[in-house]
Amino acid sequence: MDFLYLDSVFQVLICTRCKYAIVPGTVAAHLSTLHKKEVSKAEIKTCVEFWKDQPIQPAKAIQQLELPADALPIPNLALFHNGIVCLLCTKQPFLCSAKSTQYMQKHLKTVHM
Repeated sequence: MDFLYLDSVFQVLICTRCKYAIVPGTVAAHLSTLHKKEVSKAEIKTCVEFWKDQPIQPAKAIQQLELPADALPIPNLALFHNGIVCLLCTKQPFLCSAKSTQYMQKHLKTVHM
């Protein structure tokens, strides 16, 4: 699949068409939901077989990385400028999309209560 890209530094599988990271184990769902007009069922099956044994990191592992403030963005991933950050986290900031306030609420309940 020419529009799936594995970032070798972070081991993140990225769809270059929609600029999203793909969660391990969801390649078929991503392709059949968002790109069903572009890929056949046979191509999806081939793609799933190829990516199932690749070292793709789950989002939780990537979120735990401590990166310098001047680190460059991961190529091919969408950048969002409407995020929110937890001001209670001092060592490593917790960030999420402003549209996904439920993630921040869950974070606050599980980490800071």
